[in-house]
Amino acid sequence: MVSITIIIVYFICFISVICGVSTALKLYLSGKNYLIAVLAASMAVGELDILSSVIWINDFQNVPKSFCIFQALLLQYAVYLQIIAAVCFSYHIYQLLVHYKKGSSQTLQKIYVSALVGGPIIMTIIAAIVSIKTDAVRPFALNCDFKKPIWVRLIGYSGFNFVLTFFGVYLSARAAYQVFKHLDQFKSNLSNGDISSNSSSSAMVTNHSSPEIQIYIDNTDETNVETTEINTTASSTATVTSTRQTRRPVTTQTSLRQIKAYNMTKAAAIRMVLFSCGFALINVAAAFQTITTILKQGLFGEVVIEGLGGNDFAGVLSGLMIFLVFGLPNGVKKCFSRRR
Repeated sequence: MVSITIIIVYFICFISVICGVSTALKLYLSGKNYLIAVLAASMAVGELDILSSVIWINDFQNVPKSFCIFQALLLQYAVYLQIIAAVCFSYHIYQLLVHYKKGSSQTLQKIYVSALVGGPIIMTIIAAIVSIKTDAVRPFALNCDFKKPIWVRLIGYSGFNFVLTFFGVYLSARAAYQVFKHLDQFKSNLSNGDISSNSSSSAMVTNHSSPEIQIYIDNTDETNVETTEINTTASSTATVTSTRQTRRPVTTQTSLRQIKAYNMTKAAAIRMVLFSCGFALINVAAAFQTITTILKQGLFGEVVIEGLGGNDFAGVLSGLMIFLVFGLPNGVKKCFSRRR
């Protein structure tokens, strides 16, 4: 008889698939950021792959070998695509906010596309050759995966994804720090009543910045302005006010717009932090048991998991995580904002 826990996990996985698909469609149709859209879609594919095991829910340990191998390799492809999309997104934001490089560079976009297309295919082929040759694919509680020898798991999410996760987190952390640093300077100017155009510009944008960082521009009469806009997050455009005006008092309307720009930019930076922490937590949970087993048994040991493991929960919750960070409807966000 199937345990109630397994049924609940499958149900959560189904909800997570819907969340991942809806987030991917929302970002793709709005043209916000295709990197996060690809990430959300790959999470949905991985969870759908896990959900396919429900066909043999009553006797998954006797699942056909061919299906088991296909499921394990499809899962590996999905997680490879996830980490590459996440790292590309983190690097994109890092280049924009830390090095002030143009985010829409054709060369950079070609590198992203090449990595997204070629990277997962190459890694999946390597994983297929190694896992089939070593007969490493075995059924677990929810899905088939690499089991013995354990070093084969290091080719997949327990090794490849685990290492690249920290690189992506570092890039996102640097970018978020850069945003919060400018926000603190800008907030200090606002609290001191110094909200002139020159002070707000210098607080939000360093002397080395290019127009790429001047994301939101206030437009008033008798004002010489330059307008540039760039999408720095997957769900909304981060906004920063930067104006060049003649010497005259700043109006209340301009002040309110500056404060609104501050709040929007702060929200975008918080999303970056939440995404980095959530994605890192998922990948660490997925690799935890593999790493602890290697420390105990060495590279030729075997993963022994009684029931559900950290990798199972990481797999079924990833779509929910990406939905909460990037796919949550604006109406819900406003509701939480009013309560706070």
